[in-house]
Amino acid sequence: MLVDYDPTWPQQFEAAADSLRSSGDPRWLIEHIGSTAIPGMTAKPIVDVAVRIADHADFDHHRPSLERAGWRRGSSVRTHPVMLFERDGKRLRIAHFFTPNQWSDAHQRVLRD
Repeated sequence: MLVDYDPTWPQQFEAAADSLRSSGDPRWLIEHIGSTAIPGMTAKPIVDVAVRIADHADFDHHRPSLERAGWRRGSSVRTHPVMLFERDGKRLRIAHFFTPNQWSDAHQRVLRD
């Protein structure tokens, strides 16, 4: 379902980034990606974020604390880890975790800013 642009999406992104940094690594670079990152654009009301991790061991190390914060592993994507955040059965956020080698080529980062 697509909805009109929601001016609270940037704040929802900041909340997602804060959650990821506080339960993961505060040094992670986190970007708002996808259609909710484009002001004025109609979008699915799910905030997508890209997280640059050091390597997959970095993700594995922080995964338990991310799960305690309400994130869960999900998606059929095989190229990088993906975690979902849901509330009351409704998907609110999706986090894509990329290594530095994947960062500049990640097509998920095309829609941003």
